Amino acid sequence: MVRLKLAGCPDMARLLLIGALLAPVAAAADVAAALKSTCEGVAKKYDVSCSVALYGRSGGTTLDATASAGFIDGGLGLGTKTVPASDDDVYVYGSITKMFTASAIYQLAERGALGLDDSLAYHVDAMLPGTATLATAVLVNDTARAGTITLRHALHMKSGISDYDGEKYAYEQFANRSRDFSPLDILLGGFVNGSLEFTPGEYQDYSSTNYILLGLVAARYDAPDVKDPYAAWKAFDQAAAAKGTLSNAR
Repeated sequence: MVRLKLAGCPDMARLLLIGALLAPVAAAADVAAALKSTCEGVAKKYDVSCSVALYGRSGGTTLDATASAGFIDGGLGLGTKTVPASDDDVYVYGSITKMFTASAIYQLAERGALGLDDSLAYHVDAMLPGTATLATAVLVNDTARAGTITLRHALHMKSGISDYDGEKYAYEQFANRSRDFSPLDILLGGFVNGSLEFTPGEYQDYSSTNYILLGLVAARYDAPDVKDPYAAWKAFDQAAAAKGTLSNAR
């Protein structure tokens, strides 16, 4: 079994990288060289840092190898690049957590704690501080349509809520590299566009904000006795939604 650890690479790059790595190889040295070449290509093409590891055996050959490229203190046209990426850098999971979040929501639905066609606002509003609501704090000013968004819409990215992960958020990340942005920091920080991009359910458009909101919903039921939404999120263990070896990944 070959295991891949990918970090800092856009989704399309991951697909290309997996295809390259699973091609026949002659020796472990070839694997290491392929990793390095691919990682350098990703870092150059997308102006990001890249760290990749391959573990396993194929045809009696040990394929354990690591590689890195790019810089960890600048990229995407932002910041000054001074610290090169290294093989043992630690990266956040990023969009990989979406599969854990979706699993947590589906498990809650199986238990009957919620329904996939429930109002997203009903669940999210309980996790927002003060008088904030999905329609106000998340800057979706179209209150009437915001009330029609369901959990199912968010799971399939059909809510119409815009993505927070744009230039403004990227700038803030590079300007505050040691800051751990919580979901509420993101939702209340003015990173989400203040209107729906389309009528909920009309079509699908990639937006990570959907999964930030779903994560809050999962946290609400994971720690129902915790009234402070910041504390509830901090206590939420996303890995618990995964089965087998994935639940032990760190």
